[in-house]
Amino acid sequence: ALCYACIFGKPNAMKLLVASGANLRHVDIFGSNLAHLTTTAVMFDLLVEELGVEKISAMLNATNLFGWTPLTVAKALHCSE
Repeated sequence: ALCYACIFGKPNAMKLLVASGANLRHVDIFGSNLAHLTTTAVMFDLLVEELGVEKISAMLNATNLFGWTPLTVAKALHCSE
């Protein structure tokens, strides 16, 4: 459910699921973690706010099945921040 909230840009659902103890280490079928998914939904700032920099830092180096990190995804989507 947390992955879907990230993908579809549902900040209230994401906050509720995080507060309820959702699995923050979950990856989707492509190996993408929450940092990958929030980058595609332009919700990364909210994820950092909810989880804190320490938890996000570990996610930033993770690669999905395509070998992309969340930063690679952001660059591919031409995100400026």
